[in-house]
Amino acid sequence: MNKENILTPIIILGLSIAFITVSVLVIFYSGNPKFLKYKLKIGAAIIALTTFVNTHGLSQKTCYKPAVSREVIRLDKQDDAQVIKILKEEKIITGVMDNVLSADYSFAITDTSNKLVKKGKVVATNGKFDENNENFEINIGNLKTGIYYLKIYSSVSNFEKGICLYDGTLYILDKKEPAVLCYYY
Repeated sequence: MNKENILTPIIILGLSIAFITVSVLVIFYSGNPKFLKYKLKIGAAIIALTTFVNTHGLSQKTCYKPAVSREVIRLDKQDDAQVIKILKEEKIITGVMDNVLSADYSFAITDTSNKLVKKGKVVATNGKFDENNENFEINIGNLKTGIYYLKIYSSVSNFEKGICLYDGTLYILDKKEPAVLCYYY
């Protein structure tokens, strides 16, 4: 038996007694912030040491497989609300995909009445979705000025089922929007 296996339970016992004592002082002094701070620190130390004892200082082992994280899609001209604003002359939307799980991505663009306007393949800039993180391009062709919805799918079957990875609003603009200046006095 090594020193840590003997010493750690004794330290936890001492910290537990200190935790109970400080808890009584917190109640007695009506939530004094000084005692409350000590209570939290002691509680954190107990949790950390208990974890150390239970895992023998090693990371926790489990028989469960970790969940596979979903693909994350970020378009270059997208804002936080998944709105993409591009000029009418622009024909290609670029972006980055993390946690690539498929080799065949497709997109669909619909108008505000949910009528399909354009669909096609999402193309990796290096020609193939074979890395964990990939830059990609979407050729949207010639779209009229207006509001559209862009959806990206990980497979043809997901397209047919309507299960999309990305759902954003696409604004096609005639000219660049003017910058708004605010003056404060």
